Amino acid sequence: MRLNIFALLIFVVMFNVQQVSSQDISASQLNSVKIDELSDEQISTYWDKAKAEGYSIEQLEVILQSRGMSLSQISKLKQRITALRYTDVSTSSVPVTVQNDMSSLEKFGLEGSSPKAPTKSSLFGFDFFSNPNISFTPNLNLATPSTYELGPGDELLIDIWGAAENSYRNQVDREGAIRLENIGPVYVSGLSIEAAKTKITSYLKRIYSGIGASNNSYNKVHVDISLIGVRTVQVNIIGEVKVPGTYSLSALSSVLNALYASGGPTDNGTFREIKVIRAGKSIGTFDIYKYLIEGSEQGNVLVRDQDKIIVSPYKSKISVSGSVKRPGIYELIEGETLKDLMNYFSGFTSDAYKERLMVERIDGIQREVSEIVVADQASFRLKDGDRITVEQVIDRYENRISITGAVYRPGNYELTEGLTLYDLLKKASGIKDDAFLNRGLIYRTVDDVKQEIVPFSLQKILDKSENIELKREDRIQVFSKYSLEGKQTVSINGAVNNPQTIGFYDKMSIEDLIAISGGLSEGADVNIIDISRRVSDGSFET
Repeated sequence: MRLNIFALLIFVVMFNVQQVSSQDISASQLNSVKIDELSDEQISTYWDKAKAEGYSIEQLEVILQSRGMSLSQISKLKQRITALRYTDVSTSSVPVTVQNDMSSLEKFGLEGSSPKAPTKSSLFGFDFFSNPNISFTPNLNLATPSTYELGPGDELLIDIWGAAENSYRNQVDREGAIRLENIGPVYVSGLSIEAAKTKITSYLKRIYSGIGASNNSYNKVHVDISLIGVRTVQVNIIGEVKVPGTYSLSALSSVLNALYASGGPTDNGTFREIKVIRAGKSIGTFDIYKYLIEGSEQGNVLVRDQDKIIVSPYKSKISVSGSVKRPGIYELIEGETLKDLMNYFSGFTSDAYKERLMVERIDGIQREVSEIVVADQASFRLKDGDRITVEQVIDRYENRISITGAVYRPGNYELTEGLTLYDLLKKASGIKDDAFLNRGLIYRTVDDVKQEIVPFSLQKILDKSENIELKREDRIQVFSKYSLEGKQTVSINGAVNNPQTIGFYDKMSIEDLIAISGGLSEGADVNIIDISRRVSDGSFET
């Protein structure tokens, strides 16, 4: 519903100059819209309403193009909006795909609903460009980089104060110059902001001689030159990106900004060798992995007008699974080894078996399995399609023993050289008062497979008349006297307030059991109480 209202808003504003009623508006009429015929006021009104609805320039471009407006007219509209010098005009970092169906527009939140969380990809770096919660739109409020090169469309503010005061606000024209009163054109296109400041200052000295005076001179004139308006540049992003095409970006945008605007590389695109072509020559490559892992900005240059960013297909992908900190699919470039791959997946988890890695590799028409000894083969060269599995360490202890039962500190203990059963009982703080002294058991594993029981007399161990040296994985059980006896109970039923079965205690009497059961109930016959008991008389007939 929100999209339909906004689409109607677009049509009403855009066709106000032609006095077209909202009832007569059709998608085909968009082909006849002339942006040049609209006034600045109409463009301003249109943009204000669009911002109020929460739309960016790119999202408007999607709507207008899907409704039939030509690309040339859309480009002119974007230029007109930019020319208004709205400080909050920014390019959207949301990748856009032009389709005519409503579902494609809903993906960008144009229906007012929260966008669905994207499905997480196993390809390292892929989700970086799919996160709707981050933006790579350049911050225009930051200081201009000293390496920034001026060009037509940039706007400079020149402040003069001191012995003389003046202010110039000039835009670099198509010839690459700014034109100052009483000075003439100063050609700054292609100069860095620092070089431009030096050149402009030298021209200003012609009419402000105090610029060259010493700082403590009463005749001193101060000059400050700053960039207050940034031009837009046309950048072509081609190859394996989600939305290839020509983008209008701020001249402060970098390669990363441009990639984010296009949605980033596809599954088949390279993340390692993003090429930047300028005036027919390659000026470098940008490695997204180096940026994500090390924060390296190498190759992440500021884009210029008519730059071409080329994302080629990947050359080699390796799958990593198992006990690593960041399992997934990683792209390797020429010359990289297992050591580089380990850096990308951030190493092994604490329970990983780090000595040998299993590698599945395609060999001609079938797969083969090989082992990599990490310590000796850090320079091992991997191939496209390799699958690496990192196993966990086995659930086996080299020096563990345990004791359970009637001891004060049951649990696992370290098996030291020559440790005996008597020593272990001392480590466990001794036996409890109810310990059964005649017999205990040691559960022992032989040859890591077969198990056997070794009985012992706890009394003889404590008297030191006997002792047993313990072995790895021995489990000692000390019995309690009560655990070896059957549970003894007594039951009471009939005219008592709480009939029940409870544990038997020595010297318990009938009166005690009645009292525990809440006493006799009303109407109970205290003269006759039946007691049934199992008696062993030796004849086995009881």
